[in-house]
Amino acid sequence: MEKDKDMEGIIQKYFSTLFTSSKSSSYHLDSVLDTMEARLPLNMKDFLDSAFSMEDVREALFQMDPLKSPGIDGFPVDFYQRFWSVVGKDVSKVCLECLNEGHYMKMINHFLLCLIPKMRNVERFVERMSDVRLISLCNVIYKCVSKALANRLRKFFGFVIADSQSAFIPGRLITDNAMVGFECIHALRRKVNGKKKVSCFLN
Repeated sequence: MEKDKDMEGIIQKYFSTLFTSSKSSSYHLDSVLDTMEARLPLNMKDFLDSAFSMEDVREALFQMDPLKSPGIDGFPVDFYQRFWSVVGKDVSKVCLECLNEGHYMKMINHFLLCLIPKMRNVERFVERMSDVRLISLCNVIYKCVSKALANRLRKFFGFVIADSQSAFIPGRLITDNAMVGFECIHALRRKVNGKKKVSCFLN
């Protein structure tokens, strides 16, 4: 029981500090955002702000892998796809309330966290989160809402994401930048005349 309580404390501490910064403030954030100019025309912004439809929800659901692990309710995507004629209306109603009105967010934002030990000796107590692999099992409604949002945003990635960003963009490969870097270094090594060049690695 002591180990369970200790593990609970480790998990709470990890997630309470995840994606946070002790030096951030709304003032600093606003000062950065104020320097950024809008990159989307008004008609695209209007589309992003438009209400989602039942067809958007259905499209998102049927794009999902039917055999992915179920969430806390135990129902996989396959159940909703097979019995869409029965549950589709209710599922769409809940999803649209989340997407268009912002309702039910706390209700659907529950998931199972599976902690898989990385060490071979499973009897050894896990002392930090780096000792385990985290797998989040979200419920299907949450996944469907996320997928519908992603589908809408995906159409405009090319307008707001720099050409140098290669990961997670349709038509681009995560290896593209590695190849560009390799070619740059290769060109620097071959250069023998003219001004000297330097390459910098920024993290």
